[in-house]
Amino acid sequence: MLDIIYDSKKITTDSLAQPGFLERVGATIQILKKDSDIGELHDIVIALEKALSSQKFEAEYPELYVNYHSILLQGKYYCFSFISQKEVFELINKHLLLAFQLGIDLLDISRQRFNIYYDDDSDQIERFNILKALIGNSEKLGSGYIERADKRGNEQPWIKNWIFDFMRSSPTNKSLSNVDEISYINQSQNVKKLKPQERDFLLKTLRFYDFLHFPGATMGVEPTEHRVEKREPIGRVYPEKIVALTEKPISRMPVTEKSEEPRVTAVPSAPVTTVSRLPEEPISSKQSLIEAFQSYESFHNEFLRVEDQIMTKTQGDINKIKRELSNAALGGDKNTLVACLKILARSGSLQTVLADHAAWFAAIAESMRKKYTTSYGQGVFEQTIGNAKLNPGNPALLSEFLQYLLKERLGMNENDSALVGLEIGQMLFGDNQRFADGNEATGQFEWVKHKIENGQLVSELS
Repeated sequence: MLDIIYDSKKITTDSLAQPGFLERVGATIQILKKDSDIGELHDIVIALEKALSSQKFEAEYPELYVNYHSILLQGKYYCFSFISQKEVFELINKHLLLAFQLGIDLLDISRQRFNIYYDDDSDQIERFNILKALIGNSEKLGSGYIERADKRGNEQPWIKNWIFDFMRSSPTNKSLSNVDEISYINQSQNVKKLKPQERDFLLKTLRFYDFLHFPGATMGVEPTEHRVEKREPIGRVYPEKIVALTEKPISRMPVTEKSEEPRVTAVPSAPVTTVSRLPEEPISSKQSLIEAFQSYESFHNEFLRVEDQIMTKTQGDINKIKRELSNAALGGDKNTLVACLKILARSGSLQTVLADHAAWFAAIAESMRKKYTTSYGQGVFEQTIGNAKLNPGNPALLSEFLQYLLKERLGMNENDSALVGLEIGQMLFGDNQRFADGNEATGQFEWVKHKIENGQLVSELS
């Protein structure tokens, strides 16, 4: 019988090379896990990680190092509630499949972690970080390529690409349920190429994704009882003309609406402070459109960083995020304003901004008056504005709202502001309603124009 290690101090770099010590460490972790002695197990994990930090040991005993590292990862999963956020991120981002191989229920250990450290509101930040790790996972699941239904080429069978394929295939016009994952597993031509165990791992991955993305299941209630949100496309589906673009989609979790009364912030007409603009280059071809989009993508990480800051500052409170949006517009803070728009769009709350803020609606109405009264007359315009008040979530009205914020308030040009509009439009409506598109004739991105039809503001593409 192996001598179990109960004193974590016995685990040192020198002891790792002793004959039989690997087996003793492995047996110790399994027994402590079986006995549910998680505190002691965590001490063993900490000591083992410290001992493995020696580069000399890794160089001299590469195979032994790999075996110890595998045991270390198992130990971290077994004491998931005790390890740091950084360690959790690494496990989900690089070693997700190991959890399934060990028979670990990721939903269960995540609930336990949330229940220990977080309440219903603040666990959104933890969920958000784990979700980022998951949708960035490049572990390989399967041997064949993932074929895109839109014929835009094939993708590597990485975890993140399976998630994107799942979201692209999911309907956007119905409430969520666990049937979504089962239907995808049973009907997708890509999934049919997988072996039975691989399909099982993929199903568990998708359920973990939805668990993180839609917070209803945190306290152990079945997700189907909480999912009243509509499934939204993950990332972006770009114009078909721009086939060479590399997608870097990311999805953020929905945030929870609070009952606090939103503050109505007046929107003065004074000019805002000067803000930096996206690089402007002469463009006149399809390649120029691609370069313009790639230039916009270079700001992606900065927007994500600001989103993280906003989520931390507001704790996901929608009303507080709306105030951040107002303050950003007043102060000419482009990054914060765009980040707020993205958070609100992903959470499905952007459509409520005009309904909740009379000052915003008044400012949009005045901006639109300049555009439409000459062509349609004052009477038709007033009728249209009256109808718009009854339907503040009208896609065309939201597009006008974005143009007002980005072009009039921030002073962004047509190309740069349209790129932001293109992304947010996809978050809100997928391919059903485009806010902007690329124009090959001019080499610029442009906002989709609107018209008034039967007293309603509609897209000229409709």
